Amino acid sequence: MCSVLLQSLSIKKSDEYVHLTMTTTTKTTTKKKKKKEKKKKRKRKWKKKKKKRKRKWKKKKKRKWKWKRRPTEYFKCQL
Repeated sequence: MCSVLLQSLSIKKSDEYVHLTMTTTTKTTTKKKKKKEKKKKRKRKWKKKKKKRKRKWKKKKKRKWKWKRRPTEYFKCQL
C-alpha cells in the first residue's frame, strides 16, 4: 500500500515539474519574441525616416589678382 502511494506521489511530482518547466519556458520564449518584435518595429521606424541631404560646403576660391580689379590706389601711385 505504501509503495503504491509513493509511486503515485512521485508521478505527481514529476508531472508538476514538467508543468512548471513548460510554463517557465513558454514565458521566457514569449518575452524574447516580444523583445524581438519591438526591435523590428524600431528598425522599421528608422527605415521610414528619410535621410536628410547633407550640404557639402565648398571652399571659396581665392580670386586671382587681375588688372581689371586693381584698386584705384594703384593708379595714384603710377601718376
